[in-house]
Amino acid sequence: MTARLGKEGRKLWRWLTSRYEVSDVEPLVRRMCALADGLAALREEQAQARAAGEVERVLRLESAIAKNEAAFARLWKLTGCASVQPARPEKGRD
Repeated sequence: MTARLGKEGRKLWRWLTSRYEVSDVEPLVRRMCALADGLAALREEQAQARAAGEVERVLRLESAIAKNEAAFARLWKLTGCASVQPARPEKGRD
């Protein structure tokens, strides 16, 4: 399963599967892990745009990040993990 995931997705997959039985919600968990990867990529792209002084691009990426974070939060609730603190994808940290 984790072969198609990037670094953040694999990290989240390991964290979730070490704490929960995810077989009933595996498609949701896979999507959530893919979102974690996508968020990491968007944040990296935003950091590059910010460093280059591309204000409009930074703002567009901020909007995309907010939408993806909202989708992540919805999936977090749907998986039944809402009773614990969300494992939000980290912002630029290993």
